[in-house]
Order: sequence, then structure tokens, then C-alpha cells
Amino acid sequence: MIWTIINTIGPLTVIVLCLYSNYLQKKSQSISRQTLKEIDEYYKTMSNAFNAQTKFNDSTVNNIERHEEAIRIIVNYIKAGENNV
Repeated sequence: MIWTIINTIGPLTVIVLCLYSNYLQKKSQSISRQTLKEIDEYYKTMSNAFNAQTKFNDSTVNNIERHEEAIRIIVNYIKAGENNV
């Protein structure tokens, strides 16, 4: 009688463990997909931020170059005025 119970419980335990293992495997795949999706979104966000920073830096450099040119013109104008005096 005891061996019958043991022989019945053993295979049922193996079946339950196999089903639980399958469930965990599917759950981990789902979590992996979600994690990869979040990482992809993070890198897209970082890429957008990097592009915005690059545009800002480029516009700042352009502004500095224009101001340098304007200062150069003013200095040349002042020098030309001093030479005429």
C-alpha cells in the first residue's frame, strides 16, 4: 500500500515540477523580452538626448564664431578709425 502511494506521488511530483519549470521558462522569456524592449527605449532616449546636445553645441559654436567675426569687424573698424586720426 505504501509503495503504491510512493509510486503515485513520485510521477505526479515530476509532472508538477516539469509544468512549473515550463511556466518559469516562459515567464523568464517574457521578462527578457520586456527588459530588452526597455533597454532599447533607453538607448533611443539617450540617442535623442545626445542629438539634441550635439545640435545645441553646434549652434553655440556657430554663435561664438559669429560673435568672433563681429568683434573682428569692430576691432578692424576701430583700428581703421585710429589710423585715420
